[in-house]
Amino acid sequence: MAQQTLIRHPNIAFYSIAGDLVSTGLHRDEWDELWQHSGTIFQSKPLLPIPGNHDSQDGLGAWMYQQMFSLPHNGPKHPEVPDEQTYAFTYKNALFLMIDATAPIEAQTAWIKQQLAQSKADWKFMFFHFPPYTFEEDYADIRKAWGH
Repeated sequence: MAQQTLIRHPNIAFYSIAGDLVSTGLHRDEWDELWQHSGTIFQSKPLLPIPGNHDSQDGLGAWMYQQMFSLPHNGPKHPEVPDEQTYAFTYKNALFLMIDATAPIEAQTAWIKQQLAQSKADWKFMFFHFPPYTFEEDYADIRKAWGH
C-alpha cells in the first residue's frame, strides 16, 4: 500500500503507522518481514511510527521497536514513558504529536498540553494507537484525558 501511495503521491513527505507495526514485537523475524515487504520505500521516505500494544509486547517493553528506529528524543521526561516512543515534530505548518498510548496516560498529558500551548502551527495532529471513540472497547481514560 505504501508503495502504491508513493506512485500516486510522489511528493509525500513521510509515512506514519499508529502502532502494531508487527504482530509480536519481540520476534525479530516479524520485523524482518516488515522491512522485506516494504521494499525500498522507507529508504526514500522516512517512517515516523508509534508503538501499539503488539510492538510493546506482554509488559516486556518495546526494546526491539526501539532498536529498529532512531526517533526524536523530545518526549516527556518521565520514567514511565520510554525515550523515542512519545515525541513531537513540526512539518511545514503542522505539529505532530506521536504518543505512545501503551505508556501511562497521566505521565504524558502535561507534556501534550505544553506542546499544544507552545506551538504556533495552524494544524495540530495527535497520533496514538488506541481510539478514544469506539464501540468495541472503551478507552475512557484516553477519551477523558486527550479527547476534548
